[in-house]
This record gives sequence, structure tokens and C-alpha cells, in this order.
Amino acid sequence: MSSPNVRSRQLYFFGAFAVVAALGPWAWAETLTFATTYPAPAGVYNYLVTTGNSDPVTPANTVLNRNAGNTILAPSATNLGGMVGIGTTAPTGKLTVNGQMLAVVYNAGGATGFDWNNGNLQYTAASCGAMSFSNMQEGGAYSLVVKGATAGTCTFSQGTPDSPVFRFFPGNAPTTAGAHTVYTFLRAGGIVYVSWIPGF
Repeated sequence: MSSPNVRSRQLYFFGAFAVVAALGPWAWAETLTFATTYPAPAGVYNYLVTTGNSDPVTPANTVLNRNAGNTILAPSATNLGGMVGIGTTAPTGKLTVNGQMLAVVYNAGGATGFDWNNGNLQYTAASCGAMSFSNMQEGGAYSLVVKGATAGTCTFSQGTPDSPVFRFFPGNAPTTAGAHTVYTFLRAGGIVYVSWIPGF
């Protein structure tokens, strides 16, 4: 039986209009009921909070926030903890994916300059020589396929946003004429570790 001091209020949304029904002068407890169908209410949402979930062990809030062009998914606006699961209900890391992950392969044409914002896997029809990078970030892993037919030695540099050191294994040397070469890059601690395989 409800307490006589507890009153409820219901807020109904119909399209772009709202009707408030209040019972009694006091409201120690409130119930908000949203009744609407897509696309109403129309508009742009910069901040969305979902309360609870089907798991009684972790019924935390989820905040989806559009902030300065970024999309932020976190337990709350101030708590950036929590994990995201795709294809799983039990994520064990910040992002746990149960299934195949694919990245778009970027065709750089015949370029010798590469912006890694275009994708972590790129290829070029150019032959090896001096090649420049931008936006190779700390903690990132990248691959570059050089398809040019002329033998040459690839050297790499980056100016934006910084200039890391490149270290090769095996030692840097000319590629094989008439064959493709695959370079892989792992950036950690301001150093880009480069491994390469010629002769494809």
C-alpha cells in the first residue's frame, strides 16, 4: 500500500508537446513516463543517459555524450571507467569484441606521403624511396604495402603531430625489383618499430 505522503507525477511526450499531470501538492517520489514513437520528438541529442540494464549485478548508468565532435561512452559524465562489449555481454577490457574486426584498406594511389587518419592499412603503387607520414599515434599499429616495381630503400619520417624515431628489423635495405614489400609499424614510447618483408 502506498504511503499517503507519496505522490506521483507523470510526464507524457506526444510529438513535440508535453503534458504534465500532477497529483497532490507534494511529490516525494516521481515517475516519469515517456510515450513517443520515432521520429517524434524530433531534434538533435548531444547527451543521452540510459539508466540500468538487464544485469542486476552491474546496473550502472551509461552516458552517450557528443563532446567537441567526439562520441564518448562512459558510465557517467565524470566517471570514464567501464567497458564496452560488442557481441558479448561480459567484456573484460575497455573494448571486447567477439567476432571479426575489419578496417577499411586505403588506396593511396602512387603517393609517397601517407596520412594514417585514412586507415591503419594502406598501399601505394609507388616504389620505395623517401616516404612521409602524418598522424601515426602512440600505441598504434600500422601496415603499408609498397607495390612499386623498382628496387629501392624506403625511409620514413613524420612531422605531424610529432617526429618519432624509426628502427628497423631486419636492417633497412633495398627492396626486390618487380615484387611487393610489406612494412609493419608499431609505435611505443616515441619509437616506431618497423619490420618488413620483401619479395611478394
